[in-house]
Amino acid sequence: MTETRLTPNKRGSLGEALVFGGSRVSSPVEETIRSYICEKYDIAEEVPVKVSNHRSVYFEMITAEGETISSRPDGIIEAEWVPADKSDEIEYDHRGEVSCQSRRELRDEVARFPAEIKTGEYAELERDQKEVLQGVSEADNRVHPIIITVRIDKLPEMYEVESRFI
Repeated sequence: MTETRLTPNKRGSLGEALVFGGSRVSSPVEETIRSYICEKYDIAEEVPVKVSNHRSVYFEMITAEGETISSRPDGIIEAEWVPADKSDEIEYDHRGEVSCQSRRELRDEVARFPAEIKTGEYAELERDQKEVLQGVSEADNRVHPIIITVRIDKLPEMYEVESRFI
């Protein structure tokens, strides 16, 4: 077996795989998103916030100098919820739980979280990434950029995740 050093790109790929590699967003990130939604928006308490991940798209922005800059985040996390004003419309099944139909049909509020994954202690946003995500965060459009720092020095037993919003 040949030993190979981890390059910064390989570290980044590991961090992205830990956050987005499964069928669900990693638990610490999911909890952070849910807490953020519950604090920022008026949601129906009976129905949990659904958190999922998607492929990323490019964000473009025109600077004050007229220059077009773009950035493609590592992924997009999407949160869907039932707004509080629809609480009266929620139907319950025979066990007293929110029916699947109510979850699907009433969950019509959405927020998106373009996510940049930074792995390792020296990983930082590039200039264009920072400018575009800052511009996106200042717009009132239910898009909330998030930076997720992943520390992998304790692999394979564990890894650490820290999230912060721009």
